[in-house]
Amino acid sequence: MEERDLFLPLTPEELTPEFPRRMLGMHRLVDDAIDRAVGAGWASTRGLAATPQRWGYGRYVRLSNVVAWFGVDFVDWAENRSTPLWLWFTTRTAEEVGPLLDPLRKQDPSELFEWDDGLTVPIEPPVGVEYEHVLDAVVERLHGIARLLADG
Repeated sequence: MEERDLFLPLTPEELTPEFPRRMLGMHRLVDDAIDRAVGAGWASTRGLAATPQRWGYGRYVRLSNVVAWFGVDFVDWAENRSTPLWLWFTTRTAEEVGPLLDPLRKQDPSELFEWDDGLTVPIEPPVGVEYEHVLDAVVERLHGIARLLADG
């Protein structure tokens, strides 16, 4: 049995409204980041939808003509990096974009994770700052990735 399949005993702190409030805030952040990127003209959601997955909530977005899923990914968050936000490229897309994202792979620690179902990039929001600063940072990170994709 994998560690993520284990059900740990609940604590009273985990059942407070703080966690769902935080997740609702993350959903808003995902939507606002995509809306801002689309409004700035370097991303598109034309023909794509907000798509909850069994592992989280996110939206499909086109960055430099490459479709990716951006959102809260509980599995990557639990297993790979201390951030709820991830950008995912499917296996089919991964072969195309993998070389373009090589600068992320070469960072220490690596900013690119390779899986059987594609590639994921952690999007780490700053902590201890107001929402607008978090939104700015997330959008800038997505824009940086869009620029890498456009350079290819």
